Amino acid sequence: MTAGLLALVVGLTVSTEVDSVVVYPNQVVVVRKGVANVSGPGELVFEGLPGALDDNSVRIKAPGLRIGEVQVKRGYIDEPTPEVRRLQLRVQLLEDSLRALDDEGAVLKAREEFLGSVKLGAPEIIARDLQQGRVAPEAWRGALTFISDELSRVKARQLRLGRERPELDKRLNAARQEYNAARALIENRKQVRVEFDAGAGSYQVSLVYVVSDMSRAAQWQPYYELRAKLGDGRVGVAYFAK
Repeated sequence: MTAGLLALVVGLTVSTEVDSVVVYPNQVVVVRKGVANVSGPGELVFEGLPGALDDNSVRIKAPGLRIGEVQVKRGYIDEPTPEVRRLQLRVQLLEDSLRALDDEGAVLKAREEFLGSVKLGAPEIIARDLQQGRVAPEAWRGALTFISDELSRVKARQLRLGRERPELDKRLNAARQEYNAARALIENRKQVRVEFDAGAGSYQVSLVYVVSDMSRAAQWQPYYELRAKLGDGRVGVAYFAK
């Protein structure tokens, strides 16, 4: 009695496996099968179904069970799949690389401003030091050469960063799109809840549904082969789908 009441309240989750998939030009028909071990009337729950399935296409076949109301509800997977985690990690690594470029760019900008300020004030300081005999001309010549070389290196690196950043930004945007698409496809799921009436026992259950969004379902491409049979002068045609 308690088990039957619990199944009626929270539902009995039925584990199913794909039995067949039929791919049409504009839709995919999926048949899943499993066994429901029930102790009395209640509700069957089919979890983790594709979010793109057509709600109106859902059909339940369960000999021995009297099927009542069938509901399709939105559901989500709490834990991301390994593929989604892999794509998420790639996005994070690219974001880290982009931040590193931006940080380096900020450091180069600060160095450029410092060297520029030194170079701007150098003539006045040089003239005063040379007049007072504090520093030899060769020393200032070396200092100015160092400043010029440093500015050249900063400018060269800034130029490379300017070329690297758009390419990295492009890769990051592509990775984000792939990650978001995979997450929406894999983690955005649906569940089917089926009210039933039956006595205690094990029942074979078939769940049939259609996925009409081909970008989220499956696609196939026909291939043909011509095979010449030289012995009897005939040509055979073989065809298959991929």
